[in-house]
Amino acid sequence: ASVVKLLNRLDAARFTDTASLIRFHEALLFLRAFPQGPAVVRATERILNRFHKKVEAFRKAGANMDAFEPIEVSGIGGILRVSTASGSVEIADVKGDIQATAVSGSIQILNPGGRVEASNVSGSINVTGANNDVRAHVISGPIEVRGNPSGNRFWDLKTVSGSVDIRVPPNSSFLLSADATSGDIRTNLPVMIEEQGKHSLRAHVGNSTGRVEVHTVSGGINVRSGS
Repeated sequence: ASVVKLLNRLDAARFTDTASLIRFHEALLFLRAFPQGPAVVRATERILNRFHKKVEAFRKAGANMDAFEPIEVSGIGGILRVSTASGSVEIADVKGDIQATAVSGSIQILNPGGRVEASNVSGSINVTGANNDVRAHVISGPIEVRGNPSGNRFWDLKTVSGSVDIRVPPNSSFLLSADATSGDIRTNLPVMIEEQGKHSLRAHVGNSTGRVEVHTVSGGINVRSGS
């Protein structure tokens, strides 16, 4: 009850700087991801659902909104590390490895040249043109990866609340290990099933030269052929 009262007081407070507003948003996301009870869940969801009004009020007041703007990066040759507290991340045509983190906002990565490590608290992760290792972890949000995991590559895709969508070439070759605690697992690829349960699947696609491990607690898993 004390946490809910504190949240209500902070919700009614008037923030005077963007840093404090962002910290409040981060705290809400943490409490939603690791709730201390049903009342806290209801309170955080209520505040988060109308949080955009607080941001818009800052914008109308003429505040510095740089912290809320999307981060766009392209054409980097080396290792790239990007993080944002509140805002989207868009990365394209980076030749080296990518490490991207977000607290709130989407992460979009196009044509990565090296390994991808992406994590998000509240928001989606989308990777297109993946031809190397991919590690994508989300607490609340969907994951979509398009590319080829064949050839000793490892894709590690996990979300607590959200779906996972994977698209690969029809001639892909990998071992699929998928678990969906409360969702369906679907694929249109020809597979050799090693083990199958109501919400789990371990199957060989082609010669199983790569490895794809997928896990979601609340959401479905879809592995399809296509671009």
